[in-house]
Amino acid sequence: MSRVKALLLTLTLLPIALVASNSTDDNLNNHKKQLQLFVGRTLNTFRNRHLPLFQPPKECWSVIASFLGTNDKLSLRLVCTGTRALFEGSEKETPAIELKNIEFHLPKGAVLDENLKKKITSFASSRCIKSVLSKYGQLDLPWLYLLGPHIKKIVSLDKINKSCGESKINHKEFQLLLDRSPLLTTLTLKKSTYEVDFGKINLKQQQKLTKISLCQIDLDKKGLQNIFSSCALKKLKLKLNNFLDFPCQELDWKKQDKLKTLFLGYKNIDGTYFQNALFHCSNLTNLNLSDCTCKEFATLNWQQQRNLKILCLKDCKLDTQALQKILDQCTGLIDLNLQNCKSVAFEELSWNNQCNLKNLNLSYTSITEPDLQNILDNCSQLTNLDISDCRKLAFTTIKWHKNLNLKNLDLSWTSITGPDLQNILDNYPQLTDLKFRGCHKLTFTTLNWKNQCNLKNLDLSYTSITEPELQIILNNCPQLTNLNLEYCSNLTFTTLNLKNLCNLKNLDLSDTSITEPELQNILDTCPTLTDLTFKNCDKLTINKLNWEKQRNLKALIMEGIAITERNFLMIPALCHNLCKLNLWGKDCTTKKEIRYLWSDVYNELIEEKFGPRLENAYYIDLSKTAITDEGLQYFLSTCKFLIMLDLNNCTKLTFNKLDWKKQNCLHFVFLNNTKITVKGLDALLHNCPALIGIDLSDCIELPEKIQQHYDEFDEIDELRERLKLLL
Repeated sequence: MSRVKALLLTLTLLPIALVASNSTDDNLNNHKKQLQLFVGRTLNTFRNRHLPLFQPPKECWSVIASFLGTNDKLSLRLVCTGTRALFEGSEKETPAIELKNIEFHLPKGAVLDENLKKKITSFASSRCIKSVLSKYGQLDLPWLYLLGPHIKKIVSLDKINKSCGESKINHKEFQLLLDRSPLLTTLTLKKSTYEVDFGKINLKQQQKLTKISLCQIDLDKKGLQNIFSSCALKKLKLKLNNFLDFPCQELDWKKQDKLKTLFLGYKNIDGTYFQNALFHCSNLTNLNLSDCTCKEFATLNWQQQRNLKILCLKDCKLDTQALQKILDQCTGLIDLNLQNCKSVAFEELSWNNQCNLKNLNLSYTSITEPDLQNILDNCSQLTNLDISDCRKLAFTTIKWHKNLNLKNLDLSWTSITGPDLQNILDNYPQLTDLKFRGCHKLTFTTLNWKNQCNLKNLDLSYTSITEPELQIILNNCPQLTNLNLEYCSNLTFTTLNLKNLCNLKNLDLSDTSITEPELQNILDTCPTLTDLTFKNCDKLTINKLNWEKQRNLKALIMEGIAITERNFLMIPALCHNLCKLNLWGKDCTTKKEIRYLWSDVYNELIEEKFGPRLENAYYIDLSKTAITDEGLQYFLSTCKFLIMLDLNNCTKLTFNKLDWKKQNCLHFVFLNNTKITVKGLDALLHNCPALIGIDLSDCIELPEKIQQHYDEFDEIDELRERLKLLL
């Protein structure tokens, strides 16, 4: 009981989730009453604050449902944002809580006084917290200082919340955070949002820091030396920092004998000194040298890399001799990426020692038929093979060994023919993924698919497949979940039957000749769809489509499709799980008024039958459509958790009477080339306190000085002040 009370007390302060303990019915009733009172207090306290405080994730609802009714749960979501929690433990005991992906925000006007600090510290030190993964900006530092003793992972955001001042974490602030985080194990920083001199940072407190990822950070040689001398790392990822030549010769690799993952995103590596890394880091299991140039590749000794499992040499400038050394000495390789390694002469390679290899990427290489046969003969464990865009490769004489456990095969943009493919289908009934994108020589007329009952992902885009040929595939591959038919110019859908595809989730019909009745057939027979794409289908109009069965649809992309406003609204009304909607139409009409289409009676009917509409949407693209103010108001009233809204080139919008009051979470709005006025813009800015980006380019109804892109908090605050002078 005391645990629950303590959690209730801290719930208003930090984004946490409440878990029920094993109690009597009377105690449960008390808990319900307390939670209901809390919801009411929280609503009153934070309704008019700068940002919402806490949003329970989907994982929490099964637990919270035992305490709160539907109305209370929906109310709580209005004042909460930014948290996902995972619960562990049995139902009989209060489970431990692991907080992940937390973004702490101090509500506008709140003061972090001593009393509040004590409560936060008490919460952080309780047994309920297992670990914290923090995404932080300037605004979050006061909270992180208090939680420091319990933080194990820190992950930064590319964009930093700037509502409280400067955008960059300075050297002193970063050092203070490290000093207060002795349990830190993982540090990930992205982009130059930190004014930190890593050469002067003291990492002595970070004895447990083993994983560091620094991408696009201003890290110099001294900073890298400091990290190497202070931390015994297991994972190091460095990409696109401010020096292109990796300073191998200036680093002490002896201390990094526990390093398992190394990612070096540098153009030039001195092989003479990189040899020290290969010698001392004998526990490496994952090495990524993509896009690297090393003149001494051929002289490197890889004998210490017996534990290496994953090696990425994508876009590497290495020759045949260098690769042969790797194949001979790294005998434990499971995953090898040689994409775009065009300098390698595969006919000279021996693959005798690669019997453990499972994943091999040879795309964009000069491999030929005998070269591939050599690989198939020696790599008996091969499971995933990518030979896409291998233009010199033929398949006429290849022997596809039945003992191979091949499951994933990418043949995109190759010269494979029908007989060649039949040979593959006959030998590998365990295939789950096949890609034939752009295989123009491939014919499907006589192919037998009867043993492909395990196939799940099939890419037929840019092929000459016809309707009867596709029907044979659908009849024999009942496990298909992803099907890509983009730009199948010979394909019709007149009698196509998809009833056999009970698991189909992703379907791409872009640039096909599908018509409205044919699409209706797909919508009716595939209720399991979650992602549907049909861009630039010239024969397709959407006037009378019934979306009632598409309750699982989450992403819908309909670029270049003529659509009436009635069906424009029917989609979100019936597909209430929709989270991504792209209606980049080139001929949208508004012949009937929204009020007529959405009478009170009709609204109530839809609400009663299907529940709240589009409630989960976080991003909506309405650009280049003929949507009116009434149509947009429907979305503003329904989508309470929008983060991004694209209205560029919506020329029929006036913005005069729009109500933006429910858009407390809106971060980005694109209004370029619209007719928004000063008055309309003021209403938007006044009611959307979380805005961090707005595009007003070519908005001719606004003063010319205002017509630009704003992507900073302080810029938007300044814009608000300028508008006050214009009104």
